[in-house]
Amino acid sequence: MSFKTVWRVCLLPLTLLALMPSRAAVTISEFVADNDDGLLTAAGEASDWIELHNSGPGTVDLGGWFLSDSALNLAKWRMPDGTLLASNGYLVVFADSSPVALTNGERHASFSLSKDGEFLALTGPDGVTLHDAYLPAYPPQVKNVSYGRAPRVQTVIDAATPVRYRVPNAAGDAPWQEAAGALGFSSTVGAYTVRFYRMTGAIVNIDAAESMVANPSAWATDRTYPVTGSYATIDFHESSASGTFTNNLPFPGLAVGDNINYFAVMAETALYVPQAGPWTFCVGSDDGFRLRIAGHGAAFSTEFAAGRGFGNTLAVFNFPVAGTYALTLSYFENTGGASLEFSAAQGSHGAFDAASFRLVGDPAGGLLHAGAVGAFADTDVADAMLGINARLDAEWRFILDTVPAPDDTLLFAVRVADGFSASLNGTPVAALNMPAPLAWNSAATAARPIATAIDPLIFALPAALFTPGTNVLAVTALNQSAADGDFLIQPALTWQTAAEHPFYFKTPTPGAANGRACTAPTPVIAVSEPRGYKT
Repeated sequence: MSFKTVWRVCLLPLTLLALMPSRAAVTISEFVADNDDGLLTAAGEASDWIELHNSGPGTVDLGGWFLSDSALNLAKWRMPDGTLLASNGYLVVFADSSPVALTNGERHASFSLSKDGEFLALTGPDGVTLHDAYLPAYPPQVKNVSYGRAPRVQTVIDAATPVRYRVPNAAGDAPWQEAAGALGFSSTVGAYTVRFYRMTGAIVNIDAAESMVANPSAWATDRTYPVTGSYATIDFHESSASGTFTNNLPFPGLAVGDNINYFAVMAETALYVPQAGPWTFCVGSDDGFRLRIAGHGAAFSTEFAAGRGFGNTLAVFNFPVAGTYALTLSYFENTGGASLEFSAAQGSHGAFDAASFRLVGDPAGGLLHAGAVGAFADTDVADAMLGINARLDAEWRFILDTVPAPDDTLLFAVRVADGFSASLNGTPVAALNMPAPLAWNSAATAARPIATAIDPLIFALPAALFTPGTNVLAVTALNQSAADGDFLIQPALTWQTAAEHPFYFKTPTPGAANGRACTAPTPVIAVSEPRGYKT
């Protein structure tokens, strides 16, 4: 290769970048370059596919726009006339080297995608202006895993963040204690807090369901959502559906006989596990679900991501210690019948049997609700507070290498029982149930019911409050009284970039918002000799 050729290849991405708008409304949001058995064409073929997304406020006519896998030929495939993409809409183009651009209502590009990585671009009608591109090439792809863009989300304060705390005394010389994560204690028996969300449109999988729950614009407007209730067990069914257990309660907000489509359910509780070791959990669902259980340094999850008729999914979780764990169960109903059951049995079980499994929360099964706020506390401070003082002071410190951009989203979420005030780097940012003036032994001005206390309060913080290096979130947290048996202060701080970044997506979502983002997979490990023992 000549020096002139090398220079031209190196210069090409810079030249193309100069042709791109600063923020295009229509982008290549997701694609699959190694489709084995995922999205199928109308003819039943598992072809590569490219998804376009319109994030702008109005419909865009894509007729005459171009897709290409060649930086030297940006006008390689022309979008058929009459291709309209509505605001916040998605369009899938199959990249299967088809000679026919439009068939069976589907768009088919005249090229295929390379699983080894290559250039990919969306160009305007002039065949020159790039509206989006993967430059100089997207990385190698994984079978049935998609690649695309999503905001980068970083958890700045979580259960592992160091915290120092003290319980003030009259002399003002109370010592600081070192710990991590949330602080609290509980003596109250809890229940599931179940939130019901009806949506305006189809829910394709559990990733989409959780994204829609977090997006109020996706909620229906026939009533105020979410509809929230407290339940001892999870055994919900519409009248047209049935499962394994017989409680068969209607979903929150629905009556016996109601049968609707497009809704999601989020259930949370503090789960008390009486004995360490394996426990088998069974989620019976119609359609899909995701179960997460975490605590004491362990994190477990299982899911059935897509829709289905009623079926049971079993998972064995090996708990390291007895104690309280935080549990979240997400569920969605797209169309047809709707059922959700949640049961468990001690030990390892390969199949469901009615003699062994009990609904989680039923005393006969052994797995009970702990005090609802207790499971959210990473450090128990009962010995320092209960019967001594209702006030606790705490500081969570975190380090940032870079500061957020002005249009990034910084969310401060806090679960609290019963009052608090918080400041970031000396600037007050949030408060609730705080007396004035504040004394060394002040108590919260009001109590918060447990169902309310475990529902996080969320505050948007300006990027200007953050600084490179060490940042300090200082909190004064108050219980209702020194004798109150339930106390919690659990802060969380997340940073979501306005700019989107490339990620892999384990569960592709063609025609819908991207789901949970993943970084690049670990490389395949090659060995020079076969496995076995040497003699």
